[in-house]
Amino acid sequence: MPWYFYAFITAAAYGLEGVLVKHFHNRNFSEKPLLFAAFFYSVPFLIPLAGLHSRTIAVSGRFLFYLLLVGIGNSIGFYFYSKSIKNTEVSVAVPVLSISPVFVVPFSLLLLGERIPAVGMAGIGMVILGLFFLSWDPFRSMTLFFNHKGVRYAFLTALIWGVVANLDKLALNLSHPLVYPLLMAVTITGILAPFGARKEIFDRRFFLPLLGLGFIHSILLTSHMLALQTGYVACVIAIKRSGMLVSIFLGWKIFKEEKPGAKFLAAAFLLLGIYLIVR
Repeated sequence: MPWYFYAFITAAAYGLEGVLVKHFHNRNFSEKPLLFAAFFYSVPFLIPLAGLHSRTIAVSGRFLFYLLLVGIGNSIGFYFYSKSIKNTEVSVAVPVLSISPVFVVPFSLLLLGERIPAVGMAGIGMVILGLFFLSWDPFRSMTLFFNHKGVRYAFLTALIWGVVANLDKLALNLSHPLVYPLLMAVTITGILAPFGARKEIFDRRFFLPLLGLGFIHSILLTSHMLALQTGYVACVIAIKRSGMLVSIFLGWKIFKEEKPGAKFLAAAFLLLGIYLIVR
């Protein structure tokens, strides 16, 4: 399968996960237990996928170093991601994360030597512009980023993930896209355990919904790595962010969030940008 096939699967899982996170926050789940649960419950689904790769992978010191950096970075990034969704509409928080390709591109050049073709760069620019307008209200103050707590958390998450996305590929180059998600999930579960392993994530009332979150998260992690294996990091991330269309639609339908028409109209920029990326 081409890399962008997996990138679109990642986008759908990404958009759906944001809605699930909002659902749990509405049920008074705090950030740390919820993050721990997302990775903890993804492990059972990632184990059989890793088993599909029959060959042994040599674990080097450099790989372990990258894995630790990714684990720490993703733990912090997902924490602020969760806080951003908790503190604003999911159809606002998720689109703001569209700016992450802005950070991915320079770090891709610095760490991986990836030079994005001009057409791909134009596509990324269109995606960023489209997703930004999806979260922008021209009738509100231009100090939105500085005055809205949820948006500030989303902006910080985008910065962190801009770096982590490139570290992911460095680690992936020393592993395998079916094995690396399991190793990463186990690492992050271990990092978050002292902070998030609380009794509510083992409550029978929430077991099936949390297992569903873990399933979506396992799809997100695996498809993301399969896309990164052959795709440019910045292009993969740009398509991944298009999953916020799912968040906008479900945020409108489930949480009754406002102005879906204006947000979908701005998605024309997004669709054109994706076309330029994959053409």
